[in-house]
Amino acid sequence: MKSTKLLPLGITLFLLLTLAAAAGAQAPDAPSLAGCTPGTDYDPACDVDHDGDVDLIDVQLAAGHWGSTGTYPSSDHDHFGELWLGNDYTGLELRNSSTNNAAAGVAGWSTANSGMTFGVFGRSDSPDGAGVYALGAGEHIPDLILGGTSPSNDNGVIFSDMTYPGSDLFLRSNDDVGIHLDRNNDEEGRFYLYRGEGTVIFRLDEQGGLRLKDEEDKVVFEVNEAGGAQFNTGAPGLRVNTVPVLGRALAPADTMISTPDDSPNSKGDLSSITIGADGLGLISYSDYSFGDLRVAHCDNVACTSATVTVHDAASWAGYDTSIAIGADGLGLISYQGLDLSGANPRLKVAHCEDIACTSATITTLDMAGGSSTSLVIGTDGLGLISYYAGGNLKVAHCNNTACTSATLSNLGGGGEPTVLTLGADGLGLIAFDGGLSVYVAHCNNVACTSATVNQLFVYVGCCGGAVHSVAIGEDGLGLVGFSDSGELQIAHCDNLLCSDASFALIDSGSWSSSITIGMDGLPLISYWDKGNRRVQVAHCMEQSCAESSIAILDSIDDLDSFSAVTIGADGLPLVSYYDDVIDDLKVAHCSNPFCVPHFRRR
Repeated sequence: MKSTKLLPLGITLFLLLTLAAAAGAQAPDAPSLAGCTPGTDYDPACDVDHDGDVDLIDVQLAAGHWGSTGTYPSSDHDHFGELWLGNDYTGLELRNSSTNNAAAGVAGWSTANSGMTFGVFGRSDSPDGAGVYALGAGEHIPDLILGGTSPSNDNGVIFSDMTYPGSDLFLRSNDDVGIHLDRNNDEEGRFYLYRGEGTVIFRLDEQGGLRLKDEEDKVVFEVNEAGGAQFNTGAPGLRVNTVPVLGRALAPADTMISTPDDSPNSKGDLSSITIGADGLGLISYSDYSFGDLRVAHCDNVACTSATVTVHDAASWAGYDTSIAIGADGLGLISYQGLDLSGANPRLKVAHCEDIACTSATITTLDMAGGSSTSLVIGTDGLGLISYYAGGNLKVAHCNNTACTSATLSNLGGGGEPTVLTLGADGLGLIAFDGGLSVYVAHCNNVACTSATVNQLFVYVGCCGGAVHSVAIGEDGLGLVGFSDSGELQIAHCDNLLCSDASFALIDSGSWSSSITIGMDGLPLISYWDKGNRRVQVAHCMEQSCAESSIAILDSIDDLDSFSAVTIGADGLPLVSYYDDVIDDLKVAHCSNPFCVPHFRRR
């Protein structure tokens, strides 16, 4: 009976010992990669990180890539040689929901203290892709922040590939590129351009101050915080092709007068001046000795010397020249040509073949006449020329940029001179002499095949008058310069058609004006003081020129009557004129916007 009772107890003891042995045995290794696939039915053996599902992390853990436990170790493992493959848009996505400063979804850190190492390396083999794509949370939220590890090491630096000496760096934008200086407004912010290892050649500060240096480390252009500009015209090799803000020259203190064409001929009369695509003066004028058309391309901003080229030397040419820069960036000149006997005037044009106009294509547009020419470039990019022929005011509209042919229109009876500008409405505005009156023709279309003509002023003096110049003021209205019995006057148009105007007396005993608009937005007039035989400049105090200041430009006696004025690339007036005494073309480069000698702001 005792043996019968012991049998169940023995069986029970055997089972308990077996379970205990099994419980004390070592746990099996992590399952192999082949037995675990993300997204399959749940298998506890594959749930290595014990989070209740089987995903890519479990597969990596099972493969031994992340150690043998399900806890993420922070620094006691590596991933050398691993390849992580994904699909759709993401090969590997890491997220961090922490709001702590400097919290990162991905942190890359190269701990080597030598060698060209990278904390993060990105690469794309697609020609339309990018090695790294960064995206901030909004339009003005940084997509990329560069910095250091401490306040003393906080500079952000962008480099091209330092392993290649010829590597370049480009910034590309579908629209604007903005630079925000001193965003936190805690110190003076500046933008620098360096040459070589550290020489500053360009500096811009947050107050608008700017400084530019040349290859010899000389300041060639500077704008102070108040907006005043300085331009060093003596800087070697300097070329400027844009008009800067209102400025003043560093040198000279007075107007600089030069004779850029010193050849032994009578040359320089009937000049016309403009600024070329290279920022240097381009002057067309006549050689009275041989009847040639000449062009002087200034060698510097002040035009102290020039490259002179003779054009159309086979006929008496170069009278009544007018020059402008075409849509191709090259000079286009209209002028009156004569035959070898000095008769039979005709309208001609010269299209420069280079910026300096050392060669040109010559075309005759109208054999019936062509005196008192005036040229502008229309809104269609083609030349528009007003001139006098056969007792009529005529207009030639070029058919191409070189003006090798043109459409000619007769606008009816009129006199000479004629002067032309482009109005604020994009249509030509022509002022011309009608014998006893000043007339204005407002073109009805771009080609000026017809025009609306208004009588603007009736000469009241004993000796008649003449029209000299026309320009468009800062207010978009026309300004017409004319003389009446030796009194220089300016008509300020009341409307685009210039059907009426107000009139201002500039100077008595004066003649032959040329008008431009200065960098201060006010009219500037060069003219001949006939009584004293000198060239003077009037600077208007407001748009209508009701008040003006007058400065003597060149006081040498016996100067001729014709001058031309423009504004140079340095923002200062540049005047061309003829000196009867030495038979030379002269150029005056003013030292300030008013052409006042020795003018200096404190």
